[in-house]
Amino acid sequence: MSMVGRIVSVATLLLVAACGAPATARPATGGGSAAPASAQAPALTPERERLLRDLIAKANQEGSLEAEIVDSAMPATTAIRDAFVSRFAPLGLNIQVNLGAANQPTVWAAAQAAIAAGGVPQYDAMLGRDDSEVLPSLKRGMLQPIDNWQELLAAIDPAVADGTVKPEDRSAEPFTGYGLVFDDRLKILLYNPEMITRDQLPKTYLDLAEPRYKGQFVVPPWATSYSNGAYVYGKDRWLEVITAIGQNAAGVATYTAGAQRMLAKQVAFQQANQGEYFTQHALGPNVPVDYAWFSDFTGWASQYYVVPVRAKHPAAATLFALFMTTDQGRAAWAPAYVAINIRGGHLPVDEQTRQAIADSKTKLVDWFGTPESRTMLEWLDTPDGEAYLDRMNKALTRRG
Repeated sequence: MSMVGRIVSVATLLLVAACGAPATARPATGGGSAAPASAQAPALTPERERLLRDLIAKANQEGSLEAEIVDSAMPATTAIRDAFVSRFAPLGLNIQVNLGAANQPTVWAAAQAAIAAGGVPQYDAMLGRDDSEVLPSLKRGMLQPIDNWQELLAAIDPAVADGTVKPEDRSAEPFTGYGLVFDDRLKILLYNPEMITRDQLPKTYLDLAEPRYKGQFVVPPWATSYSNGAYVYGKDRWLEVITAIGQNAAGVATYTAGAQRMLAKQVAFQQANQGEYFTQHALGPNVPVDYAWFSDFTGWASQYYVVPVRAKHPAAATLFALFMTTDQGRAAWAPAYVAINIRGGHLPVDEQTRQAIADSKTKLVDWFGTPESRTMLEWLDTPDGEAYLDRMNKALTRRG
């Protein structure tokens, strides 16, 4: 079973869809994630203007766009749609934009099946995680290359145009020219400060196996959420640690369901994506939620926008993906969903997160940072690696 299939087998479908003609444009809002006031459309060279206008003309010929967003961002569909349309309307963009969301692994599995059967994927612009969704799809030839991506980025993104951000920071290896970075998912300790104080929290993943934390946390149903530890501590030792963590856990829950149990004071904390903190915090100023960093390492994955092969509206999808890698594009999602880019983002929340990581002295660990980590990621996609992840999943979800 592939890594995508393994995640699908334990995930519950959460299908939501939104569609309709673009509403009247309005300024994007996002509180602490608002785009900097200086984020204006860059001055266009003749060549960049030609490329951008050609892309917009092709999008207008296609007439519409089906784009995937994160399910928790569905309340922001109007703001996201308006930000995109209003950015390019002065250059003549006139299309219908439909935004939808579902459980991401399910969306990617469906796209793979549709493309393999010679059909059309549901979404023209797809959002996926680098290691478990984008990389396997790139290897299978499921993704379209983005022609002239560097020049188009410089035509759309002020930070690229003025040299503040390098184009490769928006389209990083090994996805250069195929995927555009949208946001980063960082693993944190989400906790209820009414149940446990910061100084009482586990400091490392190893601490989660200590008897004093038995029954105080839940674990996710996906072993891949913990898999970076195999690179940090070694495969054999990490499997022992995961077994002890699983025996200590109070149960298994998705990040959202775990947060609900935490707010209900059934558990004190959980590992989660940093975005889960912003989602829960947005419920109100008095919601008892905070987060801390693991001191031994912080798992780091990135989400990319891509255009699948046989997309019905590839030009519109390319334009959407290019815009969503910009600070202005990401800012439109907040506060429903806070998209953080620690690699090349310059929203206030990006700067704050980079500073918090530096202050915590945690070690960022992703699958693409070193040759050794890439080698382990390749191994995890072999039969032996898949068997290892299956053992991890069983150990993590087995109660003691």
